[in-house]
Amino acid sequence: MSVAPPRVVLLMGANGAGKSRWTRRHRNELPDDFFNREATTDRLGLCPDVAAARAKCLAAGASFGIETTFTRQWRLGLLREA
Repeated sequence: MSVAPPRVVLLMGANGAGKSRWTRRHRNELPDDFFNREATTDRLGLCPDVAAARAKCLAAGASFGIETTFTRQWRLGLLREA
């Protein structure tokens, strides 16, 4: 039996594009840890510091997802690190 490698799901689009709606409809297909500004509760518990929660996922080699408008350059670094 092989173990699936961790994955990073990046859901990005303009404000109002329907990212949150898509996420709700496809929640069962996404990693347990899925971060966005509006909903920060996941299997790690209440995560007011989303950056720290993502860092835990990266350190553990765990899958995670991010909903974003991709307006900040730091996300490029996050993708390289993942």
